[in-house]
Amino acid sequence: MTAKIVLKNGIILDLITARSEYYPHPTSLPIIKNTNSITEDLIRRDITINSILLKRKIHHPDIMFEIVDQFGGYKDLVNRVIRVFHKNSFVDDPTRIYRLLKYKVRLNLNIDPLTHELIKNSLKYINLLSINRIFNELKRINQEKKFDKILEEFANLKFDPINLLELESRQSMDHLIKDLKILRKSITSFEKFFNNQKNKRNINYDKNKVIFSFLIAKNFIVNTKYNHILSQNIHKLSEIWKVIFNEENKQIKPKYLKRLSIELYYKHNEADIFILLIFLLFKTKSLHLKFTLKKVFKKLFINQLKINPPFIKSIAKYYFNKDLKLGKIKELTKTIDKMYILNKIKTVNQGIRFIKKIIKRELNNNIEINK
Repeated sequence: MTAKIVLKNGIILDLITARSEYYPHPTSLPIIKNTNSITEDLIRRDITINSILLKRKIHHPDIMFEIVDQFGGYKDLVNRVIRVFHKNSFVDDPTRIYRLLKYKVRLNLNIDPLTHELIKNSLKYINLLSINRIFNELKRINQEKKFDKILEEFANLKFDPINLLELESRQSMDHLIKDLKILRKSITSFEKFFNNQKNKRNINYDKNKVIFSFLIAKNFIVNTKYNHILSQNIHKLSEIWKVIFNEENKQIKPKYLKRLSIELYYKHNEADIFILLIFLLFKTKSLHLKFTLKKVFKKLFINQLKINPPFIKSIAKYYFNKDLKLGKIKELTKTIDKMYILNKIKTVNQGIRFIKKIIKRELNNNIEINK
């Protein structure tokens, strides 16, 4: 009794038939029946703001729709409040807890005090759900822009929503939230990078795979029920990351990193190497190493600018009749690479103009460029 329409502009419409439902026992899937009563259909919803209707005004000359709000959902929407319909809402379906906290973060809403109390008292029922239902909710959370904030909401309730454990201490969860915030910024950064480079090369990756792989690599997922669900590719990558992450008090040398990345490039597909690099970038605090990682990433996936030392030397000779020494050429090459990584330079012509500008500026300032 459901249908999905995908429009040409990418918008997806979910359609349902009016229906009623009841739960045979807590956490079970509902038994669904057709109904002719719109009230019966609305009252089965999880929260009031999901029970607002737009009724079609067929014969009105000026108004196409009118709001029908039997349960105060519109008022709650205006006041930015999440409120459940009845006290057994989370007992019937504990996955609603995941969805409500997701709405709270995504739309910057507040949870009604009574609803908040019901959530706290119903966390124990999450353990009665099948691991597949939990996993599906986690995947939906990971697709959210602020997935770390949603997990933080669970931490505030002293509950680990991944391993389904009550938290005696928030210390490990706090460390995870801190790491995930950095990860979210890294993912956002790379998404922007791909958007900038989409005409050159299109690399698809699964955001869920990224996040779950990270949780495995950090040894955070301890619930063995996930083992049969998580893909083999994630496990393979997690083994690689464990070796890297367990290198305590050791700085990853750029040369080693480059060799490792190139080796992995030939053993794994593009999405896998992307996931590996994004975490290597995330883990390091060294600015120099960050640029090294991005440079390696560029060399693996993007057609780099053909501006090499001989090319720079020929520019100086052709435009300024100057012979640059090796030290200056290397310096200019590094500068060009950095500007390319930061998307300040995107074409060879832009690179040539930039090199000419630097050489001309040094000549005007009477700086000896041969040093």
